[in-house]
Amino acid sequence: MKTSSLLALATLGATPAFAQTDECSAATTLGTGPTTAFFDTNVAVDTGTLATTSVEQQCTSLSDDIWFRWTSATTGDVTFDTCNNATFDTEIGVWEGSDGASLVPLGCNDDNSGAGCAGLTSLITVPVVAGQEYYVQIGHFSSTSGNVYGTGTLTISDFVDPCAGVSDDSFEPNDTCPAPSAITAGSYTGLFVSDVAPDYYSIVVPSGEILDVDATDTGVDVTVTIFDS
Repeated sequence: MKTSSLLALATLGATPAFAQTDECSAATTLGTGPTTAFFDTNVAVDTGTLATTSVEQQCTSLSDDIWFRWTSATTGDVTFDTCNNATFDTEIGVWEGSDGASLVPLGCNDDNSGAGCAGLTSLITVPVVAGQEYYVQIGHFSSTSGNVYGTGTLTISDFVDPCAGVSDDSFEPNDTCPAPSAITAGSYTGLFVSDVAPDYYSIVVPSGEILDVDATDTGVDVTVTIFDS
């Protein structure tokens, strides 16, 4: 299971049409701020630059890629995704830098079913700085994975805090989203939940690791287990 990310979906208008290139050195410019862009990898070839050096180590192969160049309008977290909007098994790598020859990897995602992305589509959220330029690499997982070429839409959007607008439900403990109880990997039994009394927890994922979360509902209580996948 791949790591999941929280995503708030925004209503999008028509997808802008951008010319595209499969060379990092001539990456297609997408402008500044949230946007969408259609892409087609059917004529793409490998550039020799893989996102496997990503701090998340989620992409074991990123082949026949295309490149976009984008500038952030704000400082904070931004989501890059092909979620439910591509015809093939996508991978997304996000890089920081001012040219294709000196890029620093920020992260890479292969599949993100945990965020609701079906069809082996991708979603990744990374921290960005206003005015900084970023490169987005889109390709497919390995030449042996079946449907390896196709079309889709890249969406770049501001990450929405899942705690925004969530109020204290007054049922102690762990009842406030902005102040969740910190936990570590392990098994937590006998957790009572209901529609009117959600509980909130936070966990720090070590760099380079992927955690899996399993929840078992006994009808009354819930057991949650968090472990290395």
